[in-house]
Amino acid sequence: MENESNKVLIAIVATAVIVGGGMYYFLNNDSTNTNTSATKSSQTENVNFDQTSKEYAVMGRQAWSAFECASLASVIGDVEEQERLFLFGYEQGKKFLAAVEAEKIQE
Repeated sequence: MENESNKVLIAIVATAVIVGGGMYYFLNNDSTNTNTSATKSSQTENVNFDQTSKEYAVMGRQAWSAFECASLASVIGDVEEQERLFLFGYEQGKKFLAAVEAEKIQE
């Protein structure tokens, strides 16, 4: 039983590191490109922001949950489910972060 709880704890920590690292990378990558503001504006111009603030906030939660579940699927060895959940979380996270950058989410 203790071994299972250690695996769950490791999965949760790994998820936090992955999601935190991804958010840090996407939100703080200004030092890698001198034309970052121009690049960001051109990226957000191609995105259609037709959803509500609440829907974008839900996307953020879906991304977090998908990464957490992908991490747990990794622990139990379900590679297909891990990949599916990771890709879903990644797509939701990209939409969520684009909405954050475009200031489409209200507190």
